[in-house]
Amino acid sequence: MHLAPSYGEEDYDLAKEHDFPVVSDVDDSGFYSSGEWQGKQVWEVNKEIAKTLNERGIVWKIEYIRHSYPHCHRCGTKLMYRAHPSWFMDIDGSGNK
Repeated sequence: MHLAPSYGEEDYDLAKEHDFPVVSDVDDSGFYSSGEWQGKQVWEVNKEIAKTLNERGIVWKIEYIRHSYPHCHRCGTKLMYRAHPSWFMDIDGSGNK
């Protein structure tokens, strides 16, 4: 189980309720911009991170699940979900969400 406050309303609400930080440390090119894996590309370091966290006793179990993943229709590369600031305008003034 994990908490991802930048990627869902329920996760965000729970994180806010418990003062859990919202962290976004991946740059526009898919490289970690801070922390232990700074400068490493997210796709290339995923397994290293999982193994390191397991060795430190931070995770209970690691399972790799093969599944389809969204790719760019133009170049075929994996798409990266990344939190970034957003804003929205209520064009018609209805206030509907």
